[in-house]
Amino acid sequence: MRPLSLLAACALVAACSSSGKNGPSGPSFQLSGMVWLDQAGDEPADEVEIEAWVDRNGDGRIAAEEKSRGQTSDNGNFSLAVPAETGRATTVSFARHGYARQLRTIQAVQDTAPSLTVVLYRSESLDCEGGVCQDAAGSVRVSGIEARSGRARVFNPVTEVDAFPGAFADNQGNLLISSVFASFDLRDENDREIRELPAGKKARIEMALPRDTFSTISDLVPGNGRIDVPMYSFDEVSGQWRADGTGWLESADGNPLSEGDVSQLRDGSFASQPYVVAEVSHFSYWNCDWPQSEKTVVVVRPVDPEDPEKQKPLKLATCFLRGVNFAGVSPPYASGTGVECIEARRSENPGEDLDGNGVAGEMFRAQVVCVWKDKYYRFPEFDLPAQSGSCPDGGLDLGPLVLDTEHEVAITACTVHGTVLENGVPAANVPVIAEDPTVPEEVGNSVCGGTCMNAGISGADGTFTVTVAFGDSFTLSAPMTRTEGAVTLFFEGKQKLFQCPASPVRLHLALSACSANLPTVQADKSSGQIDWQPPIPAGLVTVIGLASASLKWQIFSENGFAPPIQYGTLPAGAMQIHPASGSPSPMASGDQILVNPRGGYITVGGYRCPSTGMTLVP
Repeated sequence: MRPLSLLAACALVAACSSSGKNGPSGPSFQLSGMVWLDQAGDEPADEVEIEAWVDRNGDGRIAAEEKSRGQTSDNGNFSLAVPAETGRATTVSFARHGYARQLRTIQAVQDTAPSLTVVLYRSESLDCEGGVCQDAAGSVRVSGIEARSGRARVFNPVTEVDAFPGAFADNQGNLLISSVFASFDLRDENDREIRELPAGKKARIEMALPRDTFSTISDLVPGNGRIDVPMYSFDEVSGQWRADGTGWLESADGNPLSEGDVSQLRDGSFASQPYVVAEVSHFSYWNCDWPQSEKTVVVVRPVDPEDPEKQKPLKLATCFLRGVNFAGVSPPYASGTGVECIEARRSENPGEDLDGNGVAGEMFRAQVVCVWKDKYYRFPEFDLPAQSGSCPDGGLDLGPLVLDTEHEVAITACTVHGTVLENGVPAANVPVIAEDPTVPEEVGNSVCGGTCMNAGISGADGTFTVTVAFGDSFTLSAPMTRTEGAVTLFFEGKQKLFQCPASPVRLHLALSACSANLPTVQADKSSGQIDWQPPIPAGLVTVIGLASASLKWQIFSENGFAPPIQYGTLPAGAMQIHPASGSPSPMASGDQILVNPRGGYITVGGYRCPSTGMTLVP
């Protein structure tokens, strides 16, 4: 039996084997599949650069003979020979401009022919100025780095589980419970990717913590006045997560959350947007994770439906576990024996709180999904055992899983009831849409017995009802726009569901973008004074000359400085970026002055909104 640990979902099915050309030397297998943009069934992804590698000799480097390359076709398909090594996972990278690079790990052996279905998620462009890069929603920020441009994406491990790189496990064999993870692609002035910082150099990253994962938060180091959290980075050579320092939580205004805030985070009553903050020395994927050494074992035995005794194993079937009341999916594996040993998080015994969320004795539920001959099969939910175990030892044996028409996933109608929430408070008049793009409209209407009412509006109490026709999964989305004075905020709630929920769902709105022309800036040429309202700390002040249309003066501070300031004079704690030395040329009428609040403008609702105040010198 082969051990499998929890990781992001991807469809793995049997495919026709071929030798491939210009592939890696040594053992290999033929990998094929499909890449989509944004969600499966939506838009095929062409021109996706694919790289696959395995560190055969374990030297921490990837030689030319240990990797292969390919590209998707116009319809999003791909097929290439990729390197294999017994006992080591093969890492596969999928990259396309404007999208977060996806990283998958596959346990496969020579001469097998697995197939992957991959979804690429759009990354956000970063505005980089004065050593600070941030996105338009204020959900991700990098400071203390000389980057000219960049892209990044913060992921919700509950609603975007299929974007998780590698496995939900670390290189020490611990299972991982993710609070938030993010991809980073930062570029220098020559458009070269910044992977490693110079020796001794650190940058600061900030990632918005999704409300769906507030309950995962504990305090790693009690007694120091802040909430400390464990950080992990993805080692792309080995395809594994590694513990990589400690981070902490901050509010939108940059102040550390106190240890007393843990209880409000866990019960969902914390009213504003917190951020996971850490100092890092390299970039790729970063993750706030909670390791768990306690796990259990489930034995899965797919059998041939044509076997009268329903005992004959199917060696080419692929099965995986999917969490029902927790975020996590085991990796699919093209079985060579027909019996798989799968490691998963175990349930808690009475009085036991393994995940430290303050709820003892939790029972976790999972479901087996199998793929065979391009069809999906879904089996009833079950409770994960509270007994500890690890592969290859036996565990909970689910018995023969017959891949017959009774368990085949069919297109069905689902009516969803739920509540739209903003910062834990019901949100009224928000449109809600349910969609499975793989289901043709005419098929969906037939299943629904007429037009599927897949769109609705939340009521005064935030509740909504929609009906959707779906196959393997569907997505709920809820967009909302609100204006707070001079600030416009754009929100979106999104949740991916793999089955029709038996109880009402909670759809949390998250800030997706915002725009603000704040603060209001005033300048006096005669005195050289620059002032702004509201008097929030500025992180960057820039003066551009009218006559030359070039930079005259620019100052920066990580901690910020308050108004008013004097042109050409450095406020306490600030550094001058331009000119490199000496004083700037005199302020003149028509000069443009830009003021960027430190970390962004904090709205009435407690959101961080990247903003710029601007004025012309009279």
